[in-house]
Amino acid sequence: MSSLITELSTRTTRIRVESDRSGQARLHGEYGVIAARQVSADGADLEAALVATEATLLGGDDVRIEVTVGAGVSLTLRDIAATVAYAGHGRSASWSVVVTVEPGGWLAWVTQPFIVSDGADIERSLDIDLAEGAGLRLHDSVVLGRHGQAGGRLRCRTYVAYDGVPLLVEEVTYAGGPATPVSQAFVRGDSRRIDTDLVLGAALAEEATVAEGRRGVRHVEHPCDTRPLHRTTLDLAGPGQVIRTLS
Repeated sequence: MSSLITELSTRTTRIRVESDRSGQARLHGEYGVIAARQVSADGADLEAALVATEATLLGGDDVRIEVTVGAGVSLTLRDIAATVAYAGHGRSASWSVVVTVEPGGWLAWVTQPFIVSDGADIERSLDIDLAEGAGLRLHDSVVLGRHGQAGGRLRCRTYVAYDGVPLLVEEVTYAGGPATPVSQAFVRGDSRRIDTDLVLGAALAEEATVAEGRRGVRHVEHPCDTRPLHRTTLDLAGPGQVIRTLS
């Protein structure tokens, strides 16, 4: 019975965008708890929205999203709503994303906040494989706790390879609690929101012009939060940057 429960709680979404014989981008998918809905398509460029088909992320859930962008195709993904990781009541949950971008392909993914509720215990992984000439821009936001909460525990692992060579390998744990744990002081200070922008491969050449507008928006503080933003930029040993903002 336990193996059956494990199998049922593992739900995989597979998204692939590739061009047809006429050069038009086409969306193909197999959907689990997350589904992709095409918003628009223009030649080799396609935009899709990601929507949840049922409540998630609950204790015991194992959600996996696989995204493949074909050669010469551009895909823009947008989350429709935030993801809330609920208290697991003694059961952990996992959320894994695997991205493959083929030569000349492009992926821009703007996510909504990943909110870690009190009592949640989450394993989250992001694996990215970029071919030579491919580009990726990904914006990710982690929020510890819902309103009035300090937040649970989120362990994040990120692995990025470009043209078969490791570009970024990172493991970090974000943990809430009644007071900021000493171990978190170096990671996030007393900030509860961590925004990360990955600018990789061919996308790095456009960072100066494309990212400036987005940065300007994020510089504006929320009217209910007067704390300053803290931003750092890490230049990778290859075509890539990691921009992290604490608030």
